[in-house]
Amino acid sequence: MNVQETNFLIADDRGHALLANHGPSFQERTATVASVAAAEADDVDQKARFPKAAIDAARERKILGAQIPVAQGGFGASIFDVAEMCYALGRACASTAMIFAMHQTKVACLVRHGSGSRFHEALMRRVASEQLLLASSTTEGQNGGNVRSSAAAIERGDAQISLVRSATVISYGAEADGIVTIARRAPAMRLLPIRCCWPSPGIITRSSASRDGRRWACAAPAARALS
Repeated sequence: MNVQETNFLIADDRGHALLANHGPSFQERTATVASVAAAEADDVDQKARFPKAAIDAARERKILGAQIPVAQGGFGASIFDVAEMCYALGRACASTAMIFAMHQTKVACLVRHGSGSRFHEALMRRVASEQLLLASSTTEGQNGGNVRSSAAAIERGDAQISLVRSATVISYGAEADGIVTIARRAPAMRLLPIRCCWPSPGIITRSSASRDGRRWACAAPAARALS
């Protein structure tokens, strides 16, 4: 038994009762996804493309929503469980592992800060049931990735809110189901809540690719997203 298998065994012991009621263990689920990721890894690297088959497999094995609490339909996976899943995926395909890891950081924010909020708990249930893939939009104009500052402000209408944001880059943004971003609560305010925004028909994008895990970046100048 190697270190990876040992760590998964410990994780499985912690969540044994939960996983026993929901099928395969984290190790088994991740191994299936890793197998799919490995099969397309060369093509993903050569073409610098999004690893669609691997992410589809992650959805099918329900590991995109693994961190979501049991009460909201997830498996309640710990950060240690997620780290082991990232490690296993990384041995098969670096792009798949990086996309999975970036997604999980957004899920972790949602879980940590969304408990007790009816909207965010409903979103957690959607992530778990629909296995939504979340991307991050924190890089903006000349601001870089400073998550404590943003030029964008939330605008409130009669029935909805909107956000116009000059997003320099959104990794795998064109493939994401939702985008987690930062913004001012209002034009005159400095507080910066984290919000999950869904791409709307008005989003303006252009795609580029890089030959590492940050492939399928989606730049969105003057992009409009709805919460």
